[in-house]
Amino acid sequence: MTLLPLRITAAAVALGTAAAAIAGCGSPGPAAQHAPAGAVILTAAELPPGIRMVTVTNAQLLDITDRISGPATGATYSPASCTQPSAFTTTVDPSALGLVVGEAGTGPISESVVKIHADLAAVTKNVTGKCATVTVTGGRVSDATHVHFTPVTVPKTAATEIVAVRQDSIATTGGQQVANHVLIAWASVGDYTVIVTQNGASGDPDQRLFDDVLISAVAKAA
Repeated sequence: MTLLPLRITAAAVALGTAAAAIAGCGSPGPAAQHAPAGAVILTAAELPPGIRMVTVTNAQLLDITDRISGPATGATYSPASCTQPSAFTTTVDPSALGLVVGEAGTGPISESVVKIHADLAAVTKNVTGKCATVTVTGGRVSDATHVHFTPVTVPKTAATEIVAVRQDSIATTGGQQVANHVLIAWASVGDYTVIVTQNGASGDPDQRLFDDVLISAVAKAA
């Protein structure tokens, strides 16, 4: 995404889509609930077929934790009561974040796991009702970005709560408009929050691939 909490920079995500690590397949057992976040993300071997793992630098990791920790500094939201849908009420420590980013045929896909209890009620508030359509100016956006959120249905998982949306945005910079389409899910899984994103870099995101990663991510964190 161009303006909201989960934007990853540089080559990993060419259009600046925020993302986080992809949780893995299999059943890790009860001890996984007490493992560091980095221990419950998907490995390259556990990613669904068709995804190529991308290396994330320390600088990118710091950028991601900044973006998922709350609204962009200096950004103005309209309606004013709507802010970017962060799941966290405190700044995320990079050492508490597990992250994997991959490249698929339709664009970047990622998952992050944070060992912090998510406030998914706050996320829901900021992607529904009057906040389903938001305009953001300032902050990390040069001119203005118009965003619309649409709820999407995802498969049943072991998560106690999931919020999943499609974000369609149009960013205007220097008179040029760029459209971006992203699927995002926030899942509460025991001690962890799992976030999965799929960016349709050249069109619509791949919901089937997004669902596969979400299922695997939650299963590994559970």
